Amino acid sequence: MVEEALHERDNLLQIAPHLSFPLPIMLPVYKYWQIPYFWAGIKMYDFVSGDKCLKASYYLNKEGALEQFPMLKNDSLKGAIVYYDGTHNDARMNLSIALTAARLGATLGNHIKVTDLVKAKCVINATGPFTDSIRKMDNNAVIDIVKPSSGVHIVLPEYYSPKNMGLLDPQTSDDTQSLVRNHVIHVSESGLITIAGGKWTTYRSMALETLDKAVEACHLSPKRDSQTDGLLLEGGHTWTPTSFIALVQDLGVDTEVAKHLSNTYGDRAFSVGKMAQLTGHKWPIVGKKLHPEFPYIEAEVRYAIREYALTPIDVIARRLRLSFLNVQAAEEVLPRVVEIMAEELMWSESERIKQMEDSLNFLRVEMGKDVNKHARQKIRIDLSENDINHATKSFNLLDRGSKGYVSINDIRASLKKQGANLTGEQVHSILSELDTNENGKVELDEYLLMIAAIKEGFDFTFKTCTCSSERSLYK
Repeated sequence: MVEEALHERDNLLQIAPHLSFPLPIMLPVYKYWQIPYFWAGIKMYDFVSGDKCLKASYYLNKEGALEQFPMLKNDSLKGAIVYYDGTHNDARMNLSIALTAARLGATLGNHIKVTDLVKAKCVINATGPFTDSIRKMDNNAVIDIVKPSSGVHIVLPEYYSPKNMGLLDPQTSDDTQSLVRNHVIHVSESGLITIAGGKWTTYRSMALETLDKAVEACHLSPKRDSQTDGLLLEGGHTWTPTSFIALVQDLGVDTEVAKHLSNTYGDRAFSVGKMAQLTGHKWPIVGKKLHPEFPYIEAEVRYAIREYALTPIDVIARRLRLSFLNVQAAEEVLPRVVEIMAEELMWSESERIKQMEDSLNFLRVEMGKDVNKHARQKIRIDLSENDINHATKSFNLLDRGSKGYVSINDIRASLKKQGANLTGEQVHSILSELDTNENGKVELDEYLLMIAAIKEGFDFTFKTCTCSSERSLYK
């Protein structure tokens, strides 16, 4: 199983080089005996990987670990071990697999609901969390084989960690032993073939095993052996790490945007770039951004429609992934996304309104925009004009580069000068309730809310308990 996973990981890096890459992951060590223990285990992993080893693991002393992660708790920190694993753009990888299948003759469907099973020579049920509901269409008496689970992904501000390094806490409090990532293939009495379980890394070998079972169970006659091992996905044929330079030089695209397009669309990035509109500025020449803080451009919305995107949710969540990165920014770009899609898909006014409402509801309910809303609504900015002027002046002094936001450390120092001697933990607790943009940056409106909350003695203690775990790796 380990050998299979290593082979498939290497295959992912080869078939989609623009989407997959090695990621260093740091494992902090707080006890001396853990250093040889973890070191031996990780070096054994390197050894087993053989020629599939991405890069050799290495040891970092305490100073080196804190240089990479300045926010780590440094009390009793002994050092860290860094090893490498693979990472990828999952949303784009999923789409690239589908687009590659379409290029090779597959028929794709999007936004399709299964209502009944049809009679066919072979039907494969590969529907993830809907596996058991499909199986019960075949036989209502079957026992569920899938146990639903939820994964929590916490997006932290950039100052918590370097952009290109991960952090692993080996001592979690959850019951990971009860979770398995194996897969199972089942053939029902009627011939329905079900594939369930598994993980991203082994998706290709799972599909191959499923098709082999289909050939056997349904007496199929394949024309050729599987060709998927080593088959380049869409965007990976002529891409190189320096492909973005041509976008900058030939089209006049901003460097950050060019890197994003190249690392997202691979050798298809030029197709997106050619759809970009003039910015009206001397530089960049083309590529109007959807949001000033992110590299996504309007042309990507038009291009997404040509890649089966049918709703604004498809764009902001399943193509650009902006709703996962910053829900407030996703809401801000939504009107323009809807406008572009309405133009491309010729929506009526009623359809445009419906799509906007559905998307806003998605951000509120599924992307967590309503989290802490009740707490923010309980706080009134009950400040006098003099208080507001004083707070605004204080904010502007902190915002030295006129960026429009300030850091938590700056705020803590400012509050201390004003007589509010709060710890970093307390400031974090308050801001977790008031960070309306959920971007880790404190803007003026949030700063005023905080001043008003402190003045009114607002109770944040219920939130503090979740922020001050004794096991937290951060300060």
